[in-house]
Amino acid sequence: QTAIIGSDTLQAYAINTTGDPKSGSGGAPYTQKPTSITGYYRYNMVGNDSALMIVEFKKAGVVISATQLTFRNVSGSISPVPAFSFPPHAIPATPDSVIIGIASSNLEGTGIQSGSWLEIDELAFAGTGITEPIAGGSFDSWTAQSVDNPSSWTAETHGDNGTGVAKSTDHRAGSYSVQL
Repeated sequence: QTAIIGSDTLQAYAINTTGDPKSGSGGAPYTQKPTSITGYYRYNMVGNDSALMIVEFKKAGVVISATQLTFRNVSGSISPVPAFSFPPHAIPATPDSVIIGIASSNLEGTGIQSGSWLEIDELAFAGTGITEPIAGGSFDSWTAQSVDNPSSWTAETHGDNGTGVAKSTDHRAGSYSVQL
């Protein structure tokens, strides 16, 4: 869910790789040429906000196909969970990896609003002869995470399975200090 506090905007996002998807860094192994990406979605876009999905196919470290899908506010909230199917841009060669990212708002767009959210389930690639699944596309498997936060403070994870904030025993007084 997107949150705006003062002049700060935080969109919720999930990505199947480390690195910056807009620069094409990273990627999960994938070696087929699908003609569509399918799944199920539900959303509530506030005002003119829109949610986002990016799909980038790569070969030898170079992006060979990049598609940006937008979930726009048509009637406010979409429920129950309908199916979607979108064609990616043409994939000129057999890829070796794919980057998929989803976000509750499009930070490059206009109309970003606090409270907009997107739910995605059962992501898959489809097309003639497509048998390779999207790793983790069912969203049924999760890794538990334990994070220490200093009392009366908040530390966000920023998608990297850690906060950059750690409890340190190297301290001036008391038992701990905060390491940033």
